[in-house]
Amino acid sequence: KVLFKNYRVNLLAGYTEQNSFSTNISGSRRDFPSNDIQVLSAGTGVFSIAGNESEWALRSFLGRANITLFDKYLVTATIRRDGSSRFGSSNRYGNFPSLALGWNIDQENFLKDSKMISGLKLRASWGQLGNQDIGNYSNQTVVSTNSRYFFGADALAPAAVVNTLGNPNLRWEKTTQTNIGIDLSLLQNKITFTADYWVKNTDGVLVRTPISTVSGFARDSGPFQNAAELENKGLEFLLGYRGGSGEFKYGVNANLSSVRNKVISLGSGTSIINLVENVYYSGTFVRTMPGLPMSHFYGHVSDGIFQTQAEINAHATQVGAKPGDVRFKDINGDGKVDANDRTNIGDPWPDFDYGFAADASYKGFDMNMISQHFGSYGVP
Repeated sequence: KVLFKNYRVNLLAGYTEQNSFSTNISGSRRDFPSNDIQVLSAGTGVFSIAGNESEWALRSFLGRANITLFDKYLVTATIRRDGSSRFGSSNRYGNFPSLALGWNIDQENFLKDSKMISGLKLRASWGQLGNQDIGNYSNQTVVSTNSRYFFGADALAPAAVVNTLGNPNLRWEKTTQTNIGIDLSLLQNKITFTADYWVKNTDGVLVRTPISTVSGFARDSGPFQNAAELENKGLEFLLGYRGGSGEFKYGVNANLSSVRNKVISLGSGTSIINLVENVYYSGTFVRTMPGLPMSHFYGHVSDGIFQTQAEINAHATQVGAKPGDVRFKDINGDGKVDANDRTNIGDPWPDFDYGFAADASYKGFDMNMISQHFGSYGVP
């Protein structure tokens, strides 16, 4: 709505609600007299029946205000209040505000009549978003009644077993992002350029933390916790050109981006999460710990190839080594190469990625091409 000359404001208020309920039942049996008889009660062998149901709900209140002054200065403010059934009653709701500012510099008097610059805009924004992407009942301890327990040699009795541990104190995972950018277009929008720098911090990351198998649970059956804090920051650039003659039109674009990822914290009780070391596997190939990229490569550091038996004898003890094998460094200097010599051996995230895109059209025909590439991986 136009309140005054050169002053416009648009207001929006909303309410949304989502509910989901599902239920299923199944049964099976073996040893039927014929494949033509497809009735469970006709079987004489082992049978089983199963059934379950689940439910979740999400409720949101939202508001937004867009303000424009003199077609130059832009302000957008939003607020969300989201409630999820996946959290306990004390932490069910979260508030997530955001603010965005824009300045159309091309509308200023000193650029308004420029033949070179078609558009120039500075942008800055700050905002928060929530995440509730976990199981429907992760805040509760789940008990299964499908188990059986032997008392003596032949006495089989029904039993109840805790499958997963719950955490009633779970709360919304919150991501805060700050962005600064510029949009530039030249020569009647034939040439376009966009640049962005952003920082995204995620607090209270919802992760299932490993627990000791001495507890009686599988290593990966620990409760969900708001146990991590991550930082991501990066630069993004986009350059484009559009041209043509008559009915022939074409465009080319190039993009370049670089992202840096770092784990700030894994909570007060956990300093390392090994992603491939649990009761089912031996050895760790990637792990996550504070101060390093998430899921960095973890292992032994190679130090060349053993050429002769004399080299093997002069090196720290490396069990099973023979000429032609990879020589690994004795990181801790104890005279032997073992699991204690593993260390960070690389970053799984590329240093940068870049791409190209092109399109062309003539009358009723068009063509598109996209190419994407990545920089180096694995540099510690």
